[in-house]
Amino acid sequence: MTDLITTVLPDGKVAIYRGPQSDPIEADPHADISRVLFHSALNYIVGSEVISGTVTLTAGGYDASGKKIYPVHPHGRGYAPLIFGKVLNLRAINTEGEMLFPLPLVTGPAPFSGTLQIGSSQQEPYGGQYVHKNIQLGVDETHITITDVTVLLGTSPGFTPFDTFEYALDYEVAITNFALPV
Repeated sequence: MTDLITTVLPDGKVAIYRGPQSDPIEADPHADISRVLFHSALNYIVGSEVISGTVTLTAGGYDASGKKIYPVHPHGRGYAPLIFGKVLNLRAINTEGEMLFPLPLVTGPAPFSGTLQIGSSQQEPYGGQYVHKNIQLGVDETHITITDVTVLLGTSPGFTPFDTFEYALDYEVAITNFALPV
């Protein structure tokens, strides 16, 4: 069994690494990073702020590409920070068990990464499929954003986005100290 070394150094730094004891690792974790489990001299990603709120996603107002962007929080960092999100009230199709029609919708929390679909019992004007919204969490140098994307487009030649439905989306976002490359 490998020894686990935990050291509090005179300057207040903490080092936890696999043994044997090593002055070079305690001074600089990069001396043998493969042995280091934690070292307070390393620049870890830290959640520096958690925000929460509700944004009302409107039924229409999409741009020509079928998107509507909601700036929900000015983060004030001057760079695009890494963020982690959660939707607190995602309405979606219950995919567990038997698929019944009309499709049963359930509401609950979901990680907010990638694209999420908000379901509805409203049917589209043609084809009879259920209308939904695709939502995406985003960030830039100034704001946390939520983008509502419709996939329902009219017919040629305009392909104008159809209105969907209004939805009050509850969200929570952790903002970190890590700057994303843009």
